[in-house]
Parts: sequence; structure tokens; C-alpha cells
Amino acid sequence: MSSNPPSFPWLGLLNWSLQYQDGTIDRELNELSEEKKTFLKDVFDSMIKDEPKRMNEIICTLIEKTNNIIILSNDLENFILNELEELKDIVEQIDMALVFTRLNGLKVLSGIINHNLFTNDIRIMAISIIGTISQNNPSVQHIIYKDIYESISQSNESTSEIVSTTSNHSASILDELCQLYVS
Repeated sequence: MSSNPPSFPWLGLLNWSLQYQDGTIDRELNELSEEKKTFLKDVFDSMIKDEPKRMNEIICTLIEKTNNIIILSNDLENFILNELEELKDIVEQIDMALVFTRLNGLKVLSGIINHNLFTNDIRIMAISIIGTISQNNPSVQHIIYKDIYESISQSNESTSEIVSTTSNHSASILDELCQLYVS
């Protein structure tokens, strides 16, 4: 056998595609008009999701909605759960989890977990987000240990009960993190 493996005629394919372009019309390329540039910019802006920006919007909305809360209505509960669910979808990406911690999202989640007025569903979703951002992400795990574990461990009994009785895997991840950094 020869030392050079048989190769597909890639060079021939490249030459053919460069020679014929699209093979239909010989066109002259012109610069786009301002109207077309504006249209394309609007299309791309509407189609591309800026996840860090959306994360920041959710965090600000949660702060706004949860500050000075006296009564938790069903509408507000559903709104908060929907925002937390969208936030969880975004932070499933490892890079977005780190961005989330830089946006001080952990403080917002800690406030939700420690606030007695929120339902168990909301608090469990916040704990689940902590578990999600900490998966396979040592830098976030260290930040969580420093910022969150101490506030959760010192919080009231009902929060501790939720963390310990939740069968959600995020609670077990949080427990494992705490044990890892304590030992």
C-alpha cells in the first residue's frame, strides 16, 4: 500500500465551485442601501436572543416584583415561576451559569429561598436553579458555597426543611457541594 491515502478530488471540486459561483448569472456586487441594512439589522435583532441581556432583565424583574412584597397572589406566583423557569433554561449552559453569578443572580435566589412568603414551589425552583448552575462547573460551585450555603444554613427552619426534604436532584447537588467544601 502507498503511504498516501487515496483522496477525493477536493481540489477539483474547489476549482469548479470557484469557477462557476452559482452557475446562473454573472452578477456585480453592490453595497447594500441604508434601507436594506436597517431591515437586515432589525431581522437579525428580532431573531437572535441575547441571553445575558434576558437574564439581567429577569433578575431585575424578580427584584422589582419581590421587593416589599406583602401578599403573594396567584398571578404573581405564576409570573415568578415562569420567570424562574425561563432563567433555568438559560443557565443550563455552563457559560451562562457563570454570567448569572456575575449578575448577582445568586443573591436574588438566596432572597427567594429565605423569604417565608414565597410558596414551596417557588423556593424549590430557586433551589433547582442553584443545582443547575452548579453542575459540572467548579468555579460556580465555589461561588455558591461562599455566597449561598452560609445564608441557607443560617435561615429559618422551613427553608431548611424544604432543602432537606426536596427529592429534586438540585437539592442533593447543593448538599454534596456543601459537604465537599466543608471537608
